[in-house]
Amino acid sequence: MENNYQNTNTITNYGNPLHQNVKLYPAEYFEKKAEKKILSCRANWMGAELLLVQVFGIFASIIALIVLAFMGWGNGEGGVHEDALEYIFYSPISLLIPAIIIAWCSKQKITELIPFKKTSFSTALGLFLFGFLSLAIGGMLSDIVAFVLPTSSAILEISQSPNPTSYSEWIALILYSAAIPALVEEFVFRGVMLNSLRRYGDAIAIWFSAIMFALVHGNFLQIAVTLPAGLFLGFITVCSGNIWVAVALHFANNFIACITGELYSLLSPIITSVIGEVSSDIMGIIFSGIIYAIYIIFGIVGAIILKAKFKKDENFGTASNGTVTCLTNKEKIKGLYFAPTVIIAIIFQLGQSILLLFPPVIEFLKQ
Repeated sequence: MENNYQNTNTITNYGNPLHQNVKLYPAEYFEKKAEKKILSCRANWMGAELLLVQVFGIFASIIALIVLAFMGWGNGEGGVHEDALEYIFYSPISLLIPAIIIAWCSKQKITELIPFKKTSFSTALGLFLFGFLSLAIGGMLSDIVAFVLPTSSAILEISQSPNPTSYSEWIALILYSAAIPALVEEFVFRGVMLNSLRRYGDAIAIWFSAIMFALVHGNFLQIAVTLPAGLFLGFITVCSGNIWVAVALHFANNFIACITGELYSLLSPIITSVIGEVSSDIMGIIFSGIIYAIYIIFGIVGAIILKAKFKKDENFGTASNGTVTCLTNKEKIKGLYFAPTVIIAIIFQLGQSILLLFPPVIEFLKQ
């Protein structure tokens, strides 16, 4: 209906024409125009949020360096505790503050954007287990990326913390690698961002928040993992209406990553006793295959639980088209992804990911 109008004359009571060729737009035209403006404004705020993450990330790093210097750390002397202290500043400041600012600027209440709907234990358990499929998919994709782009795995090796050697270091590692990211990132991406866009449809909101969640990690290896994870986490949040289910899955994924080394040490002798001595590369493939198989089994169990839930409630898991019915999906997608700040943020994040692949940069970071 957009841009459709009729050419007509407005006639006075005396039969004399008052205006020639007056454009009479249907009401839907103005409704659609208003919704496009709202969507464009909201999308630009979302893009600005991703850009602010970089700005506040620098600010958070400076604060962390000051605190580390005050404690006599900064060059790895503090081990795992040093990394934990740095991330405790970095994650909340770089992610939380921009999200709160953007929500405030776009006149949205944080309390209304974070879903805490009561959900049954069986539903929560089914969604939680079903989400392990995304971990298997993400893990396989990251293996492919690491094979195609070997330098991408070197980036993560540079940023890895030293192995914990005490209970306090294990607590610190789990705190900054699993607990804080699960809380902060779910609050930002499955809370503020996803629910800010659900009026345009669940699928659109889930995809956009998942893509932004993946891009903000800044390298292709993690993008391969976080994109499918973001899609599943968004689906879980929408279906459950409760952000804690997504937080639990996010925490479980990161916690398993923390103890991967311990699991490898535990399973390697068992695998060797069964198939004999193999190279480290083959052992790594077998170990990954076992982990992925367990994830897939969990996912299947979760799917069975959810299938029973669907039989009781046919509307369960059905995506909403949103409350904005005058915009087509094409118009919604165009309004979101072609907003100036979103384009800039995407280019910046992809550019950063590409830059990290260059060997000279890797060598520089190793120094």
